[in-house]
Amino acid sequence: MKDEVIPLLQEMIRNRCVNPPGNEMKSIRTIERYLSSYGIDSEIFESATDRGNLLTTIKGTGDVPSLMFGPGHVDVVPVENEDEWTVPPFEGAIKDGCVWGRGALDMLYIVACQTVVFAHLHKEGFKPKGDLKLLVVADEEIGGGLGANW
Repeated sequence: MKDEVIPLLQEMIRNRCVNPPGNEMKSIRTIERYLSSYGIDSEIFESATDRGNLLTTIKGTGDVPSLMFGPGHVDVVPVENEDEWTVPPFEGAIKDGCVWGRGALDMLYIVACQTVVFAHLHKEGFKPKGDLKLLVVADEEIGGGLGANW
């Protein structure tokens, strides 16, 4: 799965979903395309222009509570002094065995990992007792009003 997580993470870093203004729909569409390649349909909720949230579900077999991956967010904080970075912040470069970039740790790698695991669970025919959901949101970095709180 590592060979899928890394390119997904790099693409989200390169999408530059800096908040403000956010433009998270770029990364939401990236995730939607990835999931679609596994035959997974997603619901996209556009809370404002170019501000998106994604929800998808593996339907459970029983009447028990759902489990959710997330909410993970795809917006990142601004870069104040880009020239002080030793690796360009929006390149998603691999250096010393790590993917470097703005948002790589908070929290794009988690979103990439959750997305890939979710897709592989679906591919393997995993049937949880309760629904398994993946929720990816916009706007966490400045309060969540267009994301989790929307």
